[in-house]
Amino acid sequence: MLLGKFFNISERNIGENSIHATLEINASHPIFDGHFPGQPVVPGVCMLQMIKELLETAIEKKTALIKADFMKFLAVINPLENPSVKAEFSYTPQEDGAIQVSGRLFNDSITFLKFRGSFRL
Repeated sequence: MLLGKFFNISERNIGENSIHATLEINASHPIFDGHFPGQPVVPGVCMLQMIKELLETAIEKKTALIKADFMKFLAVINPLENPSVKAEFSYTPQEDGAIQVSGRLFNDSITFLKFRGSFRL
């Protein structure tokens, strides 16, 4: 949904139940016309969607968020100042078919989002 338009994956490393990636944010995306004019900020829901879509590229299946146990927004992402962010998270398939995910969006000096939650296939 956002991949390819709002953000792109420039680097991706998929390990056993882990993902490390560099994401490039499109600062000229129309969402920034309203969020916020003259001072663009990546909406929190878009940060979560980026994690969801990155997970889907790793497992090659569509998912839906079923539970966010922990979601902490620690800093805003201004795509003019931080056009690229790193993502790292681990995921564990559960017996009930859900996938437990834990990770963060960050750059070298700032953590933007810490997240722990569950997705279903």
